[in-house]
Amino acid sequence: MKVISDGDFQTAINSNSNVIVQFSADWCGPCRQLSPVLENFANTRDDLSVFKVDVEQSQVLAERFEIKSIPKVVLFKDGSQVNESVGMMSTEKLEKFITQ
Repeated sequence: MKVISDGDFQTAINSNSNVIVQFSADWCGPCRQLSPVLENFANTRDDLSVFKVDVEQSQVLAERFEIKSIPKVVLFKDGSQVNESVGMMSTEKLEKFITQ
């Protein structure tokens, strides 16, 4: 999963029709657990890209998306935010999350 920052964020969310951005931090255990679930889920879909934002390194994005708890997952469709969730997600929950 590619880590993105303030400078490449806009390009990343426009890179595919569906983009999931995981806001996380290195010290966050649930964040580390969620990352492989997101990567595996993305590998099953051609219409989905997944990126990670380290909230400690990209404080501008953390403020913009009002990150108060992590992991926070934000879904973008065609460059626009359409859904968000906080906490661990299963593959089944991700499927529902992306189709809502």
